[in-house]
Amino acid sequence: MIPTWVQLAYLAAAVCFILALKGLSSPRTARRGNQLGAAAAVVATVVVFFEANLDHLWLIIAAIAVGTVLGVVGAQRVQMTQMPQLVALFNGVGGGAAALVALIELEELTPFADVVPTFTFVATVFTIFVGAVSFSGSMVTFAKLQELITTRPVIFPVCRSRSAAPSSPRSRSRSSRSSRRSCGPASCWRCSVSWSAPCWCCPSAAPTSRSSSPCSTPSPA
Repeated sequence: MIPTWVQLAYLAAAVCFILALKGLSSPRTARRGNQLGAAAAVVATVVVFFEANLDHLWLIIAAIAVGTVLGVVGAQRVQMTQMPQLVALFNGVGGGAAALVALIELEELTPFADVVPTFTFVATVFTIFVGAVSFSGSMVTFAKLQELITTRPVIFPVCRSRSAAPSSPRSRSRSSRSSRRSCGPASCWRCSVSWSAPCWCCPSAAPTSRSSSPCSTPSPA
């Protein structure tokens, strides 16, 4: 049975987290929202130390110390223009931590599969999935913002081969008809204006000789 003061502390921390998210929605209240979120995290962490009998206590304290040092160094050295990368990195670390905790929980629940409700298994697996997606997506976002990987869309070979597959005769005929309808002197003239040079939108509109071109570069007025 969880004591009443522990439940009230968790409730207060949850309310502070919600207010922190609301405060982060505006630049004027972002500082206060960040402070509320940090206070809620401290309260929730300290309550766990007093309420539960924790195993591997020194490892937990060491992990908190390492995280504190990394957070202080990051807060002092990261520039304001690099905040999107930092937010993406923090979001990915949070998702990865949630996935790891759910994996450990799933391993502990497996021997008691006959007793544990199905909803608990489904929620645990769903947490693993969401955490893994959040971690992978945030890491890709961080790498793109940091210019560690290309910012262009990455197409897998299977998708590339499917997109380059020949279309059916009916779709090819439709595309050719639409190109003939959209191609003509007027559209080609617009293309010439954009590029300041003769340009043909489709081969069927190209003249046989340069002198007969209706699509030469227009002379300045």
